[in-house]
Amino acid sequence: MNPQLDVGYINDILSSNGRKNLDPFKMNRLNKAVQLLERQDGVQGIAARADYYTYTNEPEKALKTTLKAVEYYGYDLQLTRSLVRAAIEIGHWDSLKKIFEDILVLTPLASENYFLDAYIKFSCFNIDNSGKFENILDTNNVKGRNQVYSYISKLHTELLNQDCNLEVYRKVLSKSFRAIYNKYSGSFMADFRIQNLQLIISNEHWSLEETLEMTEDVNNAILEDSDLDFQISADEIEVFCINFPTENVPEDFVYYEDDDDELSKLVQSRMEKNPSPEEDGEVLYV
Repeated sequence: MNPQLDVGYINDILSSNGRKNLDPFKMNRLNKAVQLLERQDGVQGIAARADYYTYTNEPEKALKTTLKAVEYYGYDLQLTRSLVRAAIEIGHWDSLKKIFEDILVLTPLASENYFLDAYIKFSCFNIDNSGKFENILDTNNVKGRNQVYSYISKLHTELLNQDCNLEVYRKVLSKSFRAIYNKYSGSFMADFRIQNLQLIISNEHWSLEETLEMTEDVNNAILEDSDLDFQISADEIEVFCINFPTENVPEDFVYYEDDDDELSKLVQSRMEKNPSPEEDGEVLYV
């Protein structure tokens, strides 16, 4: 067995974008490839093992693995990227925020734009400019940092004006992202429209059927929470998935959970106005 080929196989799967393939045969082969890498290269092997856990929907194991490795090896770039990926998929904002701030304050990796950009993006997502946020932006001389800080403050005020609890919103965001990461790897876009209390999640590579499937999955994840007060409060926030840019969704659009035809009609109308080729006979880019 060629170790170089195994590294390529690991990267092909763990760095892929799209629906996860958790076929047992593939996962067994991937596990063995990761085991071989662990024997050949400690740090790279640990990072691959963590990414394996994240890919197979065990990000808590990935987080534990990388935190322990960081204590021993320090904030190696690969380990730290794996650590952040795991924390993002778990979706607990307080934990993710602390991890970002530890990286950006305590390590040389502060110079890596990936971590700073992700920290700002997720701080905006979670409407949080508290704690070390302002200092980190100042220290890193972030362009337009005053506007970023003010923008988040404005979002917070608007959310309060809508009588929407910030912690409820963050939990909705976390559960929605986790539901999507359970089936898909890679990136997607999200837009929270505070005036309408709508969380719109977009990936242009999803098919129409996948947008409906993911809309159902994220809403089921919210409804399955054991906290009844959260369920009642979260019901005020509409969450749905689309396969075209969020800015193309009309401001007055309302997604009725009991009528999937509403979203289907919107997607179909956008497809008619912006025809595009099929990908593998299934996925339409709109």
